[in-house]
Amino acid sequence: MATWSDVLPIVALLLYPIVAVAFLVYRLRIRKGRSVVARHSNGESVFRTDLGRFTVTRDRLIVESVRGSRRDVPLAEIRGLRYSHSTRPAFEELIYGLDLSDLSARWRDRIEWYAIAVVTTGDDVPMFIAGQLERRGPYMQWWFDWTERTLAALHLYNDVETRALSVLNQLRAAFRAAGRTLPLV
Repeated sequence: MATWSDVLPIVALLLYPIVAVAFLVYRLRIRKGRSVVARHSNGESVFRTDLGRFTVTRDRLIVESVRGSRRDVPLAEIRGLRYSHSTRPAFEELIYGLDLSDLSARWRDRIEWYAIAVVTTGDDVPMFIAGQLERRGPYMQWWFDWTERTLAALHLYNDVETRALSVLNQLRAAFRAAGRTLPLV
């Protein structure tokens, strides 16, 4: 008769891949980057993001931040859109464990951030920000790439770069519909 000490290692081995994939789904989700676009019949486009509500009309951009402040920016004051990408070290590196490969910047886990802002004559108006963990390792990169492709095929993984470019194109289309073609600055 089998005892718990005989069965437990087998159960742990069977459950490990399920737990690992569930953890990856949790960690690889879009950290921020919610965006909802609504187009109205009167020519207005409304963007709701994590940073607030933005309404593009024929003559102005109405900014309502999540903190409750409101600001009107005339379209004539808008110089363009800024699309930026940056990487930051991932705090999760401490959770996953440090090893010698982490001494090399090439193999350190990082968070890739994508941001979109409207550039005005006065200051920038941030409209969208999204970040995602990118796991890296010299011996495990194949695993990280495989899990990312598998989760994407199952529609459980949203690539943040693709998402940010989609939002950028939607913003450019909204400003074009309002009669203003904005360059990237």
